[in-house]
Amino acid sequence: MVVASSQVFPHIKSKYSLSDERILFGWEAAGGFTINTMVDKPKLFSGYIAASPSPLYGEYFPMLQQSFERLLAAIVTNGKGKHLYVSKGSYDYPQYLGIDKLESALDKITLEKPRYTFAIIDDATHASLGFETLMRGVRDYFYYFDKPQINSFEAFTAVGGHQFLNEYFDQQAKQFSLNQQQIDKNRFELLRKLSFMPLMDGDFALFQSYMAQLSDTDFLERSHVNHIYRYALFKLQNNDLSGAMKLFQYSQKRDPDNALPINGLGLVAKARGQKEAARVLFQQAVEMAETNNDFRLYEYRKNLVGLE
Repeated sequence: MVVASSQVFPHIKSKYSLSDERILFGWEAAGGFTINTMVDKPKLFSGYIAASPSPLYGEYFPMLQQSFERLLAAIVTNGKGKHLYVSKGSYDYPQYLGIDKLESALDKITLEKPRYTFAIIDDATHASLGFETLMRGVRDYFYYFDKPQINSFEAFTAVGGHQFLNEYFDQQAKQFSLNQQQIDKNRFELLRKLSFMPLMDGDFALFQSYMAQLSDTDFLERSHVNHIYRYALFKLQNNDLSGAMKLFQYSQKRDPDNALPINGLGLVAKARGQKEAARVLFQQAVEMAETNNDFRLYEYRKNLVGLE
């Protein structure tokens, strides 16, 4: 390990671009070695992935209690900012005895400790467990690197909603040293994705509730004019004329040379029975679209002709 620290890493770094992320992986006895490296060389690695590690203290290896207690103490002392991923198969005897013991002990520790995952990989044979564990362990290590994969409002609510996002992106910033600009971008892209779900489901009450939660954020400031237009249309379709008008007005003020929000204001005027006001707005949208070579020109002309 001293050789790896003083010679191998510098040699690799001299030839390739490296990050500060270093992960140690091992299977069976090498898995036990991986976990114990947290004790012996805590500064060498930031992540430890152990597939069916052995030997570990438990019913099968009771003589390892002293080293186990030393391991737990080291995990608490050196665990901050570390990651531990441990797997076992369906019939990993006797390894599972020690794995379960370690997981239970970590769960009971209330002091600061590493981010850890203990996984049961039922669909892997003992021989293939190493490959499966390496793949899943790396993915788990970089869990906070990408945006959270949330594909429904039910899932969003289940994980904790906006509180979950705050904690997730705080951890992302901390672990990967991302700047606030990138964090804000990641957060916005996820919030935008969620905003489209009630539209696709036709759930206006959920849409209103969700947008209300975002009212004190910069969500609209970051949103594209096309998306704001779609939000306003959804309000219009659900007879929230005042809400639709506010969004169209906001969009027009922000993008005064875009015909889209002007056309939207025409739709609101039409819905209110203000035919002449709608005509003026649709005509304005047509003229602006002709000047800007706007691909929506046909739509604006159709709205104008529809008033006849």
